[in-house]
Amino acid sequence: MRRRPLLLLALPLLLLLGACAEEAPLDTLEPQGPASRTIDELSDPVFIVAGVVFLFVELGCVFLALKFRRRHDDDELPEQVHGNFRLEIAWTLIPAALLAVISFFTVVTLLELSDTEASVREANDLG
Repeated sequence: MRRRPLLLLALPLLLLLGACAEEAPLDTLEPQGPASRTIDELSDPVFIVAGVVFLFVELGCVFLALKFRRRHDDDELPEQVHGNFRLEIAWTLIPAALLAVISFFTVVTLLELSDTEASVREANDLG
């Protein structure tokens, strides 16, 4: 029974040590080829947008949790509000617009990569 906590402690330690190999530098986010640079130029802005959305949602959750927390002297339930049409439309359209923009740039990048691969194949067939 005492082995289980040791195993739970050893597993993350082994994963951490496995990530520190000298012969294998962690350079995943340093693209080397033209295709990987194109993909990196797409993924960087997408991660920035995702980070901004994450911060917005987390700050909103913290704000709402602090504002509407239960007080010691509150015995009654708060007023129940059902349906705010404008708010519901906004939190449907804003994420949809963000996803549409990201999808547009993803399709453009995929078409660019497809054209590049076709050009490389044609060049290899001629040479």
